[in-house]
Formats: sequence, structure tokens, C-alpha cells
Amino acid sequence: MTETAIATTRVERIEVPRSSRELTVLAAVDYEDAFLVAPAPAGSAVAAAVATLAEAPAELRQLLLAGWSALGLRLGAGVGRQVLGWRLRRGEDEVAVLAAASPLGIEAELVFARGPEALTYATFVRLRGERAGAAWAEIAPHHPPMVERLLRRAFS
Repeated sequence: MTETAIATTRVERIEVPRSSRELTVLAAVDYEDAFLVAPAPAGSAVAAAVATLAEAPAELRQLLLAGWSALGLRLGAGVGRQVLGWRLRRGEDEVAVLAAASPLGIEAELVFARGPEALTYATFVRLRGERAGAAWAEIAPHHPPMVERLLRRAFS
């Protein structure tokens, strides 16, 4: 009798890779985190961004939109290149960078970087002023568990 190996997808929080940090254009970064998905899912980095955010179930998308609204992020309404309202600042096979900003003083970028072995999803946030810091403090504890949930749903 032969045994069949079952492929499993690993999703874990990791140190932010320098390669991901180099992809952000934020002048300063006040918060950052990163997650690894291995093995790398098929498709481009843009496809990974779409699978993670835009193709999430409706209830998860509503939670995302509520959180982003609490941060005051100005999201697009389906015009131009975007993923669930985030502007696609860079979209290639290996890299997708999504950007959004808030009048509260928050700038954020989501970086999806696809390598031969794994996909890395990194978040970078710049906070300018007390209002930005206060808004982010309400959301920050929920951010890593939500990202992990989204990635597991999209790629497991």
C-alpha cells in the first residue's frame, strides 16, 4: 500500500522581509507586519491580492470595509486599477502594491510579493498626528488575525 502525501498550505506571521520593505514608497513606516503563504499559490501577485481581498466572502469584505472606513481610508469605487477599492500602485506577476490614504493622516500600503517558494503579504502604515494614531490603535489588534484569516481562506 502506498501513502499519498496531502499538500497543505502554511500561513504564518514572519519578520517583514527587506525585499517587501523596499517596495513601499511611504516616507516613514509606523506599523508593519508580514505573513508567508507556502507553497506559493498559482497565478500572479495581483491575482493573490484579488483572491485575498476582493474574493473574500461577503461577510469578511464587510468587516474589511468597516475597518477601513473607521480609519477614514478613501477607497475607489471601481474606477481604474484597484482591488476592493485600494489603488493598484504596482501590478506585476511577481509584485502587487495596493495603496490607500485617509484625511485623518493615515497612509497604507499592502505588498503582495510572489516568489518561487512562497507568497509574502506585508502591511505598511504611516501615521501622521494624534487622530491617525488613535484610529489605528482601535484597529491594530484586529489586523493580524484578520490578515491570517483572509490568507487561510484564500489559499488553504
